[in-house]
Amino acid sequence: MPLLTVDKSRVIAFVFEWDSEPQAPDPPLDQLAAPYLAAGIPIRRLEGYRLVTPQADWQRVWLVELPDLTTAEEWLEVAAATGQADSTMRAFQLTRPWAPAYFASWLAG
Repeated sequence: MPLLTVDKSRVIAFVFEWDSEPQAPDPPLDQLAAPYLAAGIPIRRLEGYRLVTPQADWQRVWLVELPDLTTAEEWLEVAAATGQADSTMRAFQLTRPWAPAYFASWLAG
């Protein structure tokens, strides 16, 4: 069994979004990343998903991979300052990958 440790080389931010206007189109990923890149925040990965059946408290989730906790805090500051539509609510959660080698072995077979 591999060592079960936290991967401290990256931080993942989950952004759960709910919009009271469900027909609003999702913004393009490059438009979403623009304020962070302009602030000099290196984003390693950005993925966006929309639920097929929206839930009461969220319709979309964005996954943002950042290099470290300091960068994640800077990213949160920019995210909080970035304007959003009045109809959109967001919840943010930060996490680190836990035991990635162990879970990768599940996929290997």
